[in-house]
Order: sequence, then structure tokens, then C-alpha cells
Amino acid sequence: MLELSALIKRIVICLILGLSVTSCRKTDSFDQELRGRALSSVVIELGTPVSSVTFPLSTSLLEFQYGLLYTATPQEVATHVQVKQILWSRWPGKLYVWFIYRKNKWVAVDSLYWGPGVQF
Repeated sequence: MLELSALIKRIVICLILGLSVTSCRKTDSFDQELRGRALSSVVIELGTPVSSVTFPLSTSLLEFQYGLLYTATPQEVATHVQVKQILWSRWPGKLYVWFIYRKNKWVAVDSLYWGPGVQF
């Protein structure tokens, strides 16, 4: 289970090393720790999110959401499954986690982190 302190350490390392947003935006180990976890578990660990938006999955996505087309099943894409996009902003930067409703619960399928000052 991902610990909040481990998440903060990863974000701080990205900031200290001055890595580009592309380099910091996702780490495989971090993404794997979140992937498949229930929404309630992630909220308990990361705290209250800044915002939450639910939308149907389609090909009309924002640039930073296109990864969802690769994490959803072909059936989920074809049926425009509902996606919940949640933003946390407790650290320098922003953490987005996307959830898809599977087997009667919201399950994390993808995440991205942006360092401070990045605008989109």
C-alpha cells in the first residue's frame, strides 16, 4: 500500500533533481502502487481531494487524458464508461488520479503528476 510519505518523497525528488515535467509526470512504480486500488482507499491515504469530475470516456479527451484510452478495456471505450478524475494539490504541484467504475466500485486506472508552475 502506498504511504503518503513515500508519495511526498517521490515528488520532492523530482523537484530537487529539476527533472522535466515529462520525466516527473509518471513513475512506473508509483503508478503500479495506485493502479487497481479502490477510490476509498486512495482518499484515505492521500486525504481530501481538491476537485472531482466525472465524464464519459470517449475520443474527445483533453491532451493529458489520452492515456485513459490505453488503460481502459476496449469494451469500456466502446460503451463510454464513466471516468472519475480526481485532483490532489497538497504538495508542490498537482496529482491527478483517474478511476473507472468496475465490479461495483471506482478503481484507479491511471495517474499523472505535474510539478509546480505547470499550466495547461
